[in-house]
Amino acid sequence: MNKIVKTLVFVETIFLFGFGLFGPIYAIFIEKIGGNVLDVGIAYSIFLICMSTVELPMGKLADKYGRKLFLAGGYFLSALSFLGYIFINNIYQLFFIQVIYGFSLAIGDPAWDAWFSKSLDKSKESFEWALFHMSTGYAEGISALIGGAIGYFIGFETLFIISTILAVISGIIVLNTKDFNNKPSKLFVFHRGHFRKRRHMIKKRRYKR
Repeated sequence: MNKIVKTLVFVETIFLFGFGLFGPIYAIFIEKIGGNVLDVGIAYSIFLICMSTVELPMGKLADKYGRKLFLAGGYFLSALSFLGYIFINNIYQLFFIQVIYGFSLAIGDPAWDAWFSKSLDKSKESFEWALFHMSTGYAEGISALIGGAIGYFIGFETLFIISTILAVISGIIVLNTKDFNNKPSKLFVFHRGHFRKRRHMIKKRRYKR
């Protein structure tokens, strides 16, 4: 199994562990801020519609500018939405955060799927997909139990803080991953290779003079 596959499984497992801390008890959180069963349905609907609307153009941009940038951006934006849950006082603020969270997955999910699929080892595709599902399944299963305990004994704010930290960690790991299976991002014009190339060109021009 190559390093990219291991890294992508690892970062997504961390991220989904964070989401799993509060995902199964999300409806209870909505009730705590004054919502009802209808509001739970509206919130989930907003999230899915926003994600589905933005996902296609984000997928095209990720193919053009580099999937690493979009995947990391998706994790960071998810972290922002998790953090935002702490400051919600009413149901309308929740709906706004759902929009942000929908955008975050629309940005990151196509990039992760494409990068992972492209990086799979030949003749091991089914095994590596199974490994991913097993890893994330265990993560979400364990985090649901932990999240329920934390939410009951401590409170939802702690859950959201932990989820935020884990999402940020996932984004940082992605940005520091050697991108050997992915096209370089055209938006990252200030990377070290760019400066080395610029210095070489400047020295060459000076030598010609």
